[in-house]
Amino acid sequence: MAIYCSSSHSITAAAVFSSGIYFEDSFGKILLLHDMAHGSLPFGIGGRDVSCNAKTFGIAPGMQFRLERGALISQEGKVIAEIGYRALPEFSPSFSAEKGIDYIFSKGSYLLAQQKRSKLVSFCQGNTQKIIRENLEDMFTTTGLTGVQLLEQGLTTVNSGLISSGLNRILGLGQGLTPSFDDFLTGTSVAFNYCAREWGINHPGRELLNTQLKEKAGERTNKYSAAYLLAAAGEGIISAIDATIASAGSDKWERCFAELTSIGGSSGADMMCGVVFAASMIRKDYQ
Repeated sequence: MAIYCSSSHSITAAAVFSSGIYFEDSFGKILLLHDMAHGSLPFGIGGRDVSCNAKTFGIAPGMQFRLERGALISQEGKVIAEIGYRALPEFSPSFSAEKGIDYIFSKGSYLLAQQKRSKLVSFCQGNTQKIIRENLEDMFTTTGLTGVQLLEQGLTTVNSGLISSGLNRILGLGQGLTPSFDDFLTGTSVAFNYCAREWGINHPGRELLNTQLKEKAGERTNKYSAAYLLAAAGEGIISAIDATIASAGSDKWERCFAELTSIGGSSGADMMCGVVFAASMIRKDYQ
């Protein structure tokens, strides 16, 4: 991505929303270049006197630009914004990996329930076999219950068929530009990959999940949501999620949690539900 942004490309604004802009390259590939306020991915749109509202750039869907040496340039040659890198905050681990996972599981579950931004809180602690369908108020959540149950079984038993069946039921399910269950899966994949990369905790089902997300995302959901899923499954860094995991147990954690869960209508909170779900899967291995 760094090499891409430092070279020259023609890009088109594919979608514009309150906190960011999706750009599409000449091959139809989505580039997730969000504003720097949230840092949804490492590269974001930054500019003088620009708030987190990306619409202040005056960009509308369909407008064409050039991305050249880190600058977003209009067809008239005006520099609209700089494309910059937002480094992850440096956190000194407060806990061991095992205690960090427990902290994310317990504290994350509690804050998500208090916040009530996501409809997927019922799933984040695992043990989905015990969820009573009649207790789920949201139509999409009720529809997705069986899929999450299959996914949990597949991850627990490292069963590719069950994981595949679960994903077939929940990919693309939910409301929003990035459907809620896609955001949930993004959070799950990023959390698994972070724990493997930074803490040496490799959940046995991680690679199967990543492989199947890569195979299915492009066919089962829209191109915006698929871009997130493919970035996650490809072990890319989604900095808002990574920062929340990295800060577990520190005095920065609640701020990072708040920044992540403030993304979109419910996207960030749905991703955090996926992070807690991943923590619940990992905890099964050492309990």
